[in-house]
Amino acid sequence: MFKSLKENAIFWIPFSLLILVLISIAVGYNTLHRESTSAFLERRVATAELAAMVLEERFSRLTDLGLSLATRTQLRKLVGKNKWKEAIELMKQVPKQFPFVTRVYLTDRKGTLMADAPHIRSTHGKNFSSRDWYKGVSRSWKQYLSVVSTRTGKPQLNVIAVATPIKLNDGKISGILVLQVPLDAFVAWAREVEVGPEEFVFFVDPQGNVVGHPHLSVQEGEIINLSAYPPVQHALAGEKGTLIERDIKKNKKIVISYAPVRRYQWGVIVQQPAEVALAQRNKNVTLFIIISAFIFLMSCFAMYGLIRILRSRQKKHEDRLRELIAIKSEFTSMVSHELRTPLTVIKEGMSMVVDETAGPLTASQKECLEAADRNIERLTRLINDVLDYQKLEAGEISLHVGEYHINELIEQMLPEIHSLAHRKNLLIVTKFAEQLPSLVLDRDKIVQVVLNFVSNAVKFSEKGTITLQTERTNNHIRVAVCDEGIGIPQEDISKLFQSFVQLTHSGGRKTGGSGLGLAICRKILEMHHGQIGVESVYGHGSTFWFLLPISDTKKPA
Repeated sequence: MFKSLKENAIFWIPFSLLILVLISIAVGYNTLHRESTSAFLERRVATAELAAMVLEERFSRLTDLGLSLATRTQLRKLVGKNKWKEAIELMKQVPKQFPFVTRVYLTDRKGTLMADAPHIRSTHGKNFSSRDWYKGVSRSWKQYLSVVSTRTGKPQLNVIAVATPIKLNDGKISGILVLQVPLDAFVAWAREVEVGPEEFVFFVDPQGNVVGHPHLSVQEGEIINLSAYPPVQHALAGEKGTLIERDIKKNKKIVISYAPVRRYQWGVIVQQPAEVALAQRNKNVTLFIIISAFIFLMSCFAMYGLIRILRSRQKKHEDRLRELIAIKSEFTSMVSHELRTPLTVIKEGMSMVVDETAGPLTASQKECLEAADRNIERLTRLINDVLDYQKLEAGEISLHVGEYHINELIEQMLPEIHSLAHRKNLLIVTKFAEQLPSLVLDRDKIVQVVLNFVSNAVKFSEKGTITLQTERTNNHIRVAVCDEGIGIPQEDISKLFQSFVQLTHSGGRKTGGSGLGLAICRKILEMHHGQIGVESVYGHGSTFWFLLPISDTKKPA
C-alpha cells in the first residue's frame, strides 16, 4: 500500500501539472477565441455604421440641395404665376452640376408634371399622385425621400426621388420640386466605404428594396426586395449587429453586418465570405494552438524527465526502506520467538507452582505468584500481537474460511467470555437476532476480534453489564459489544484503529497493551470485506461493532 501511494504520487504530481498546463491552454484558447470574435464583430458593426453615416451624409446633401432649389425666390415667383417653362429653365443646370441627379421636374400641387429637365415628352401633363414620393410629400407638405420606383419615361430606370414642396410667401403650396437619383449613384457611395477583400456594401430602402448592390443589376428591370431577409429586418427595425449565415447558392457561410440609417429609416448591409472575414481571427487562433501544442509537448518532455528523476530517487529510498523493514521484521521475529520460548517454559513452571503441584504455598506466596502469572500471560499476548500484526502487514496470513452461524460461534465463546468478565464481577448479556443466515468466514480470526472487543470492554469497565448483540442490516450481519464503562473522548475515536496507539485515562495513565489489538481487528475485517467501527459517549460507555457481508447464495437458517 505504501509503495502504491508513492508510485501514484510520482505519477499524479507531474500529471496534475500537465492538467494545469492544459487548463491554462484551454482558458487561453477560450479567451483568445472569445475576444478575437468579439473584436471582429465590433469591427464589422463599425463598418456597417460607417456606411450608414456615409449614406446619411449623402441623403443630407441631397435633401439640402432640394431645399436650396425649392426656396429660390425666382423659382417660387415663376411657379406661383404658373410659368413652368421659365421655372424649369432655372433647373436645367442641376444634372450637370450634380451628377448624382439625373432628372429634375416640377409638378403642380396635385402631382401633375408641368415641366422637366431633361424633357421627356411622354410624361408631360401626366399625374403622379399615386407615386410614393407624392404620397409622402403631400401627407404633411414636408420634404420626403421616396422608396425605389421605376420611372415612367424611357429608359425606365429604377430611381429614388426627393420631393420638396414649393411654398409661396403666404405659406401656400404652389408646386413640388422632384429630384430623381439613379441607383448606380448609391453603388458609387457604397464604394466610398473602406472594406476588406471580397467585402461589399449595399443599402435598402424602408420597404426592403435593394439599392446600390455591386453584384446585382438593380439599375433597370424588376426591383429586388429583401424585406424577408433577417439582417434587413433588423436594420429596418433600428438595430445593429452581425449574423453568420449560409449562402445556399454558394454553399458557404457568409458574415453579414447591418446598421440603420435612423433619420431616413433606411438600412445598410455589409457582407463578406466567412472564411475571408474570419481569416485573421482564425490565423491568430491557429498560431495560438501551434504555440500551445509546442508548450504542451515541452511540458510532457519535462514531466517525463521529472518522473524519471523522482522514480530513480524513489527506487533508492524504497530499496533502503525494504532493507530497513527486512531488518526490523527479522529482528522483531527473532526477538519475539526468543522471548516466546522461555516465556512458555516459565509460564508452565509458574502454573505448576501456583496449582501447588510442587508443594503447598502460603497465601502471600500464592498471591505474588498469581500476579507474576498474569504479567507473564500479558507479555505473551503482547508478543503474539506483534507477530500477528507483522504477518498481516507482510500478507503472510491467509483466511481458512468455512460456513458458520454467528450466534452459535459466539455461544461457543461464552465460557471464555464469562471467565474474562468474572475478574471484575461484570454481567454478560446476549441479545441475538433470530433466523440469521450463515456466513462464510475464518472462525479463529472472528473469534479473535470478538474476544478483543470483550477484553477491551472488561478493561475499561469497573461495574455494570457487557452486552453482545447480533442483528441483520441490509446485506450484512452486525455484531456489537456494548459496555457501560468510561467511554472514549470524541477526539480519540479517530485514533482507535491505528497501529501502536494507546489511549490515556483521565488521570493521564496509558491504557496498557501493545496498541495493536484494534489495528489487527481492522485488518481481519478488511480481509473479510467487512467493516469495523465504534460509537461512544464519554462517561457513558462504548459500543464496538463490525459488519460481515452476507453471501447472495446463503439462505437464513
